[in-house]
Amino acid sequence: MKESLIDVDLIDLSLDVSDKENLFREVADSLRKKDYVYAEYANALNKREKEFPTGLATMSLNIALPHTDTEFIQKPFVFIARSKKAVEFLQMGDNQPLDCKHFLFLGIKDPKKQVGLLAALIELFGNERFVSDFKSVDTSLDMYNLLKEKI
Repeated sequence: MKESLIDVDLIDLSLDVSDKENLFREVADSLRKKDYVYAEYANALNKREKEFPTGLATMSLNIALPHTDTEFIQKPFVFIARSKKAVEFLQMGDNQPLDCKHFLFLGIKDPKKQVGLLAALIELFGNERFVSDFKSVDTSLDMYNLLKEKI
C-alpha cells in the first residue's frame, strides 16, 4: 500500500500572509507542532527558494511547490496551503515573478522520490479540469478528498 503524503491536518486554505517569509514561518510552525520538520525548516525554505525558485505558471493558476533538502524533514508530507493574498514567487526555470495564492509544500525524505513527485504534480496541474476543481475547493476535507488518490 502506498504511503500517503497528505492528511486533512496538513491543509490550510485560509492563510493570511503577504510575503514568502511569513508564509514559510506559518507553515513551518504548523509542521513543527506536528513533528514533520525540524526547527531549521523555515530558514531552509527561504535559502532554497532563493537558489531554486519553485513558482509554476499553468494555464489558469499560479502555484508554488516549495521544498528543502531532506535533512530538514522528519517524516514525508505534502502540506497544501492557500493564502488570502497573493505572495510573489519566482517561476522555476526563468525566474519571472509570479503572484501565487496556492502552495504545495513538499517534504520528501528520499531524494530519489522528489523528482517523480514534482513531475507528477506538474502534470496534474496541467490538467484544466483538475485545476478548476482545485481552485473551487473551500474546505480542508474536500481538498483532501480531491488529492488523496493523486499524490
